[in-house]
Amino acid sequence: MAGAEAVSYLISLTLSPDQADRCLARCPRLTEPHSVPNQRKVVAFLLTELHLSAKALPPLFLRCPQLLAYSVPEKLRPAAECFRALGFTARDLRRAVAQFPGILARSVEEKLCPLLALLQHLGIAEEKCRRVILSCPRLLSYSIDLKMRPLIHFFQTNLPLSPSQVGYMVTRCPQILACNLEKRIVPAIRHLRGIGLSEDRLSNLLLHHPYLLCRSVQKTLEPRTDFLLSLGFTRAEVARIVAEFPPVLTKHVDGDLRPKVAYLEGPMGRSVREVLGFPRFLSFSLARRIIPNHRKLQSRGLGDWTLSQVCRKKA
Repeated sequence: MAGAEAVSYLISLTLSPDQADRCLARCPRLTEPHSVPNQRKVVAFLLTELHLSAKALPPLFLRCPQLLAYSVPEKLRPAAECFRALGFTARDLRRAVAQFPGILARSVEEKLCPLLALLQHLGIAEEKCRRVILSCPRLLSYSIDLKMRPLIHFFQTNLPLSPSQVGYMVTRCPQILACNLEKRIVPAIRHLRGIGLSEDRLSNLLLHHPYLLCRSVQKTLEPRTDFLLSLGFTRAEVARIVAEFPPVLTKHVDGDLRPKVAYLEGPMGRSVREVLGFPRFLSFSLARRIIPNHRKLQSRGLGDWTLSQVCRKKA
């Protein structure tokens, strides 16, 4: 009977019968006697205290049905109050819960406080700690000792970076602390070194563009590197392009890089070698900046222009 009552209640929240069954399968505690009254309290808390919309609840419970099993006074409300004390606005909290519903189920003492201590040890100010957690709330689900400290130690010894530099990386890309060291970080650094980046250039690049370490070598970094090599650039030249314009390694090859090169060598009548002098040419919109500016220069009869001139706001 308790299971049927739970299914009925979940359906009343606009979940389908199949979705309700999936929630109960993932969290059998929801089928226990007297579970539904607690579920009603959780829903009331989310609607009236966090001001989530009723429409936002079904996807939330599908991702984290355990949320419905927690005590509002003992778990959810204290967690919410702790985040508010950190400076989270109501909107911040709604956004964090939407990204990672389990954020309210994490122990303040066991998860939040140790994470804050770690971030502050890296020289991250309290206000920026809030932004780090807001940007990547799932950090609260990872082990500090088993996952984050090994990552930090690796950055300090392998690159090497100071604790405050690692902290700067984290503020620019909080997701880096959620990456797998052996499967993602190490291969990415190996690939960047393989391009020919010097250690100084590599450290500086990763300090300011740490998101590159979150990208797959096989799916992202390697195809972009291979494309640049296919244009006739040497590995040393590719390293130079990457050092001056790191986002080139995340640009879509067929939808972004290739059309720009084709326009450069076609209508513009220039050599792709000119990219070496201005790698940021590859960052500008072909349709909104490069083509319109090139046509303006042509209409004035100007032929002796540089790529940087073509990419200016006003050609």
